[in-house]
This record gives sequence, structure tokens and C-alpha cells, in this order.
Amino acid sequence: MALRPHIYAIIGGKCDFTQVCTMPFPVLMASKGLSMAIRQDNIKSIKPISDLRDLLLSCKESAPDKIAFRYRIDRKNIRDVSFSSFAQEVEELGNFLLSHGFYGKHIAISAENSYEWLLAFFAITTSGNVAVAIDNNLASEELKKYLLQSDSEAIFCSQEKYDQLAAISQDDDGDITFFPIESGFNIALRCNSRGGGVTSVIR
Repeated sequence: MALRPHIYAIIGGKCDFTQVCTMPFPVLMASKGLSMAIRQDNIKSIKPISDLRDLLLSCKESAPDKIAFRYRIDRKNIRDVSFSSFAQEVEELGNFLLSHGFYGKHIAISAENSYEWLLAFFAITTSGNVAVAIDNNLASEELKKYLLQSDSEAIFCSQEKYDQLAAISQDDDGDITFFPIESGFNIALRCNSRGGGVTSVIR
């Protein structure tokens, strides 16, 4: 049986853990005022997709060279990421997590919206872990509280947020691993270049 990833989200700065079960894809969401006309002869058979891993592999197989994401690295450079490249980066980061003993664990993400955020989310959920999405605007004390209450054993966040968390850590708070999610670089490669990328945040 395929492992279905779940998301525990902390929404609006409240300790409200909402379990979102993975739904079959594709899911069509339409709002009021949006009308769609579909010609019968244009409808193609769609392979059922059971979870995020299946979705990722399906996109990789059906359109490997098509652009999945386009984002700005800096003022002058824009990066295009194909479905195939995205799947490969997700797999690399997922394998990195597994190699460090992260399987069936709660792993938090607290960062600005970015390609790296999405990469971390897919890597967490497709490697048998649980993603804990936490509001990036929370104060350090609040963030620390939610990390402990959600039983998160690791967090993807910025270096600045890590420094803030480290400054308020206590010896009896447990052990949470930090992974950098700074914009504009490959997380898995950066983690590996840091000798494993494992840094104790709260100890």
C-alpha cells in the first residue's frame, strides 16, 4: 500500500493542527464567475493519481522537459526548472532526509514563499515524513512553542530564523535539527557541503 503523506498545518499563528488527507489528483477547483467550456473530442484519458509522489512521477513521465517552475535568483538571473529536474531535486533531498534517519518524522517548514519551500515540502511528504507548515511571520518564541508542540524533529528555515531560535534555546527543550532554506541554491547540495547540514537548533 502506498504511503499517503499528510500535512499538519499551523494556520494563522494558532496551535490548530489540521490534518489534510491527500486527495486523488487532478482536482478541479472553480470559483464563482469562472466558466469553462470543454470540447468532448479534446478529453483524454487521465491516469488516476493516488498521492504526491505519484503526481510528481506522472508529471516527470508525461512532460519531462516542460517548464514546471520559473523564478528569479537575483536581479539579473532567472531559473527555469523542468518537471524532470524538479523530480530529481525532490528525490535528492528526500534521500538526504532518509540517510539522516528522517522517516515517519514531523519536519517543519517556516520560510517565505519560494521554490525552495516547495522543494522542501515535496521532499518531506514523498519520503514518508509529515510536513508541518508554520507561519513564517511568527515571533521566535511562538515558533519554538509550535515546533515543540507539533513534535517536529527538524525544521527548514532561514539562517536568520535559526540564529533567533538558537538564542532562546534551553537545555531541556529537546533536539531539533536545522536545515537551511535560503533562497537561490539547491538545498540538498548545500546541506551536503556543510558536512551533512545537521545543526542542533534547540537542545
